Amino acid sequence: MPAKSEKQKRLIYAKRNTYKSKSKTPKKWKWIWNDEWLHVENLNYIKFFEDFTQNISSNNLSDLFTDLLSKLEKELNLNIEIITSNENTLEFNVDYLPIEPEEGSYTQRTEIVIKLYKNNDTYIVNINGISGQYGTDDLYDDESGIEPEFDYDVHHSKINIYQDDIKKENIYDFIYDELKDYL
Repeated sequence: MPAKSEKQKRLIYAKRNTYKSKSKTPKKWKWIWNDEWLHVENLNYIKFFEDFTQNISSNNLSDLFTDLLSKLEKELNLNIEIITSNENTLEFNVDYLPIEPEEGSYTQRTEIVIKLYKNNDTYIVNINGISGQYGTDDLYDDESGIEPEFDYDVHHSKINIYQDDIKKENIYDFIYDELKDYL
C-alpha cells in the first residue's frame, strides 16, 4: 500500500533508521520494510503549496503594507509610527514637521492618525488629524525662566476623511492624494 503523504514517507524512513533491520523491528512496525509504502500516491502539490503560502504569509496588516508605509515616509518626508496592527486593522501616526519651529516663529506641521480596516476584499481608510502653522509668538523669558508654549495657531485645519471599498492597490494613491494638500 503506498504512503498517503510525504510526511508518512518520512515517518517510515525515521522508523527504519531507528530499528536498522527488519529482524530488530517489533511486529507492529514490520510493515515499514515493505517497499511499496515508499511510493507516494496522488500528491496534490497545489494543496501543499497553498498550505505553505498560508503558513508563511502574515495575518498582520502592517506586514501587508510595509511597502506602503516606507513609500509614504520617503516620498512625503513623514515620520510614521504604528499604533495598532492585527489581521483586520492597521493604525499609524503620521507626523510632518520639516523644520522645528524656533521661539517667536511658526512652521507647517501635520499630525494625523490613519486607520486601515480590512473589509472582505477591500479596505476602509479613515484619516483624522490636524494641520497648520505650529509654533509660538512667545520668546523665552530669562527673568522668569518660563519656556514658550508651542501649539497650532488659530488658523489650523481639522482633517476627517473616510472612504470605504478601496482596493489594496489603490490605497497608496488615495492616502497620497488626500495628504499632499496638508504637507
